[in-house]
Amino acid sequence: MGARADLSKIDIHRMKDRSSPSRFSLLDIFRTWIFRNKMGVTAPPSIVIKKNVESSICHTGRLIMGEHCFIHAHVWFLLTMPHPILDIGKWVFIGRYTIIACKNSIQIGDYTVIAPRCYFVDHEHGFDAGDVILNQKSVLGKIVIGRDCYIGANSTILSNVTVGDGAMIGAGSVVSKNIPEYEIWAGVPAKFIKKRETKSNGE
Repeated sequence: MGARADLSKIDIHRMKDRSSPSRFSLLDIFRTWIFRNKMGVTAPPSIVIKKNVESSICHTGRLIMGEHCFIHAHVWFLLTMPHPILDIGKWVFIGRYTIIACKNSIQIGDYTVIAPRCYFVDHEHGFDAGDVILNQKSVLGKIVIGRDCYIGANSTILSNVTVGDGAMIGAGSVVSKNIPEYEIWAGVPAKFIKKRETKSNGE
C-alpha cells in the first residue's frame, strides 16, 4: 500500500479561486459569530459557517467543532433528546444540504470531507407491530467517522457504523456496516470496492 500521510504534519491549503465555495466573506464571519454563541455550541473563531446553516439543539445537546471547520450552506444539525453529542474534528468540510441527525453520539474525525446532500443518523424508530410507529421510542446507536475520510454526495450513514481512518465512500451509498481504514466502499448497501493505495513516485 505504501506510506500513508502523516496526519500530525499535514498543512492544509485552501483554494484561491474567487468562485470556490471554500472562500468566505465578511457576512460569513458575522454568521459564524452568531452560530458560535448559540446554546450548546462549542467552537473556535476559525470555523466558517455559510448561509442558511440550521442548528436545532435540545437543552441536553452539545455540538463541538474543532479548528477550521467549514460548514457549507443549508446544512442542518439536528440534535434532539435524550442526550446528543456531535463532535466534529478540525479541518472538517461539510457539504451543502447535508443533514446530521443525532440523538446520542456522532463523531467525525479531523480532515474529513463530506460532500453535498449526505445524511447521518445515529438512531432508528422502534417498529413493534403492537403500536403505531409514531408512538415508539427511538433505538439509539452511534456513528464514528475516522480521520481523512471522504463521504460521497447523497450518501447515508446509518446507526452503529464505524468508518475507519482514510476510508472513502462512493456517491449515493448507504452505509450500514463498519468500513475498515483506507478502504473504498460504494453501493446500496455499501460494499468493498478496493483498497485506497499510495501512488509510487513518477505516477
